Amino acid sequence: MKRFCSLALCAGMIGSLLGLSACGGSGGGANAAERLVGTWLLTQMRGYMAGTPEERECSWTFTVQSDLSYTGRRTDHDTTYRETGTITLDGDYLTFHYKIGRVDHTYTATYQYYFADGGLVLDEGGTAWFFEPQ
Repeated sequence: MKRFCSLALCAGMIGSLLGLSACGGSGGGANAAERLVGTWLLTQMRGYMAGTPEERECSWTFTVQSDLSYTGRRTDHDTTYRETGTITLDGDYLTFHYKIGRVDHTYTATYQYYFADGGLVLDEGGTAWFFEPQ
């Protein structure tokens, strides 16, 4: 189970081939960039990774600036990943362009996204990640 969670988090960070969500809205709308500004905390996952961060022994928090640069931290069991980068928006899709720690390589991860119930949802096809503003 620990290995499964590790692989799923890595796939979510590095993967970029995504399906469409059957629920939620369509993208973030005209002011999506403004709505992203702030700190977001992962509160729940649905799909093949269903559960809370506590149940899955993982966490994901990121802070977005007005220029769509961001810093984030993901934890999977006992491993913490610190990332810095930028976000681009294209219709219903949000892409993180980031570096982990001091590694000289830029990763990308693309999600279908939408805002629902005051929060942010990132959908990677098999799992939807639900975030609340902090």
